[in-house]
Amino acid sequence: MTTAAKRRRTRGNGEGGIREDKARGRWVAHVTVGWEEVPDGDGGVTRRQKRKYVVGKTKREVAERLRNLQGLNDAGVPVPDQQMTVGTMLDLWVKDVLPGTVAKATEGQYQDVVRLYIKPRLGQKKLRDLTPTDVTRMLRDMEKPTADRPNGYSETARRLARSILRRAIRWAEVEGYVSRNVAALAHPVRVERPDGRTMTPEQAQIFLEHIRGDRHEALFVTALTLGLRISELLAIGWDDINLEPADGSRPTLTVRRGLKRIKGEGLVIDGVKTKTSRRTIHLPDATARVLRAHKAKQTQEKAQFGWPAKSLGVDLVFRTVTGTALDPTNVWKSLSDATQHAGAEYLDADRKQIKPGTGLGHWHPHELRHSAGSLLLAQGVPLKMISEMLGHSSITVTADVYAHVLAPAKDDVAAAMDKAIGTVNADMDSVRPLVFDRAAFERAAERGGAPTSDDVTVLADGTRLDSPDKARRFAVEMILQRAGVTEPLDPEVFESDAGFAAWLAEFTSTHGAVA
Repeated sequence: MTTAAKRRRTRGNGEGGIREDKARGRWVAHVTVGWEEVPDGDGGVTRRQKRKYVVGKTKREVAERLRNLQGLNDAGVPVPDQQMTVGTMLDLWVKDVLPGTVAKATEGQYQDVVRLYIKPRLGQKKLRDLTPTDVTRMLRDMEKPTADRPNGYSETARRLARSILRRAIRWAEVEGYVSRNVAALAHPVRVERPDGRTMTPEQAQIFLEHIRGDRHEALFVTALTLGLRISELLAIGWDDINLEPADGSRPTLTVRRGLKRIKGEGLVIDGVKTKTSRRTIHLPDATARVLRAHKAKQTQEKAQFGWPAKSLGVDLVFRTVTGTALDPTNVWKSLSDATQHAGAEYLDADRKQIKPGTGLGHWHPHELRHSAGSLLLAQGVPLKMISEMLGHSSITVTADVYAHVLAPAKDDVAAAMDKAIGTVNADMDSVRPLVFDRAAFERAAERGGAPTSDDVTVLADGTRLDSPDKARRFAVEMILQRAGVTEPLDPEVFESDAGFAAWLAEFTSTHGAVA
């Protein structure tokens, strides 16, 4: 073959080539994506072509993959490493991309999910070969019981694993490592939201009476009356509370920080997560009173035990006896102990053995938050105001969380619409089909009295009126029409049979019986 012919067959960068590997029973294609420098063995470097390869069982399959590579190369997108594993991609994402995009506590949680949930199941699989089915299988594998987890991983844990994998692959997609996000295409995990338990007004009163005088009284009262998250509650500083406003208005508390535990650092105080979480709440009188008393008591403890002015950089409202920040875990234990003993009866003189069926049982701090919203809903406070007090991202979240509490209010909605359109939300057995005709007067005459709405029974022409007030109004209109009389009417005529009978008696005494 001549030199000119060889030159004509030479391919440029990105053109690629396909060949059959008969020894291995497959087809191979490659595309040149540029040049790279490599050691030449003599202490120097030399340049050589940088190629990416794809393989497949058929020529058509390889040709399609080659076109995809060529498209990426022509667009200036880095051609993915065909040997990159899911584990390698996740390591890159966790190390170089994740930091700074979420809070430190969340970052630690994501790292644990990658290490414990995703990599053990998908880490060795090549990224280019990952499919939606693989992701679904991972989620199903997490459901299987183990020695440590007899019920498998929870729905929430599985949903989080898919969410984090989807986020990591989205970055890989942007970087050109993959052409689609298979985690987004996998079947989502359905999480059934259980109805949250809430205290009734009676239970709340029993609880508040039990903790009266307790060292954590102000903490628990604030939690129950304001519905703060435990992280927000334990990060409140005295500079966040205005107990004596200069203008004499209601005292306020501003939420702007949260206490979190970060791996390797311990407890830290940081800003709240979202814009709606930062909020100012007007204090109920009961909350303001208990906080004033708590502040006076804390001033004595500071002097007695030599507390530092601040803990974690904040003059915290709620502290331990040594002046340090309260640990959320210890608060959970204290609350559980308090609720179990609230209203309890005992089997021993030491008041340690609680009689079964007495006391409020175990309650979690988040259930106090949930109780605050439910108690306000029961008092008729608008859902929008409750949503703002709780710091929800939107009123939709509030409606979703308190759907079971709002269910009884649906009857009120239906009744309000009945009233708006002139019907009554009542037992249909007590609402009669209606008529007013000559027979009604004849029946009344036989009884020796005037007809009432009880005489309005069945319409001869099939017309139906489905409420008593409509029956009375219809009867009055028919009487006036038959008598040829026009007169103003008091609304009380239509509101009750007594009003209707009184009007009819006066009418017949003035105009005579209607024939």
